[in-house]
Amino acid sequence: PWIILPLVLGMLCTMLMYDENQNDMLKQLWIVPVNRMGYFFSKFAVVMLYSICFMLITAISSILAGIIPGMITFTGDSVSFLFIKCLEIGILTPFAMIPVLAVAASQKGYILPVCITIVYTFLGFILLMVNMYVHPLSSTIAILMRNIEGVVMNEPINIGKAFLCISLWITVSTVWARVALGKGK
Repeated sequence: PWIILPLVLGMLCTMLMYDENQNDMLKQLWIVPVNRMGYFFSKFAVVMLYSICFMLITAISSILAGIIPGMITFTGDSVSFLFIKCLEIGILTPFAMIPVLAVAASQKGYILPVCITIVYTFLGFILLMVNMYVHPLSSTIAILMRNIEGVVMNEPINIGKAFLCISLWITVSTVWARVALGKGK
């Protein structure tokens, strides 16, 4: 979920925006009274739904992969912890991916958003150990790691700072997407 899910979500963001640009669907949508921010957040809702489904399938697959070969005995506590963590990941990660969605909304092509997705994802992973409160993905990982036993971070996890980082990036990205979508491309 630290690298694969953000990459998949970034590619999904790019595909959602690129396909509509290629088919000139946006020009048709702007003729109909569709709120531009409603359009942007409808794309976000699709990304959120996909992310939650992805993580629930991951949780079920993890349980089956452990139970069927008899390698792991699952208890009610471990299964509930697994599902809660997967839901947390599935809900928080799309919020950290809003900047990529904003980049995809501001571009007609797909090459720049795909490149930014790759750099953005790996940068978030790398910055986790440097300063987890400057990048939304590293802040998301910090929030998710807060109650996992055996995980040691460089500094204590501050949930408030992590949510502040994510919120600031969401705000800036939403404003950027509003401006980009307002230009009508």
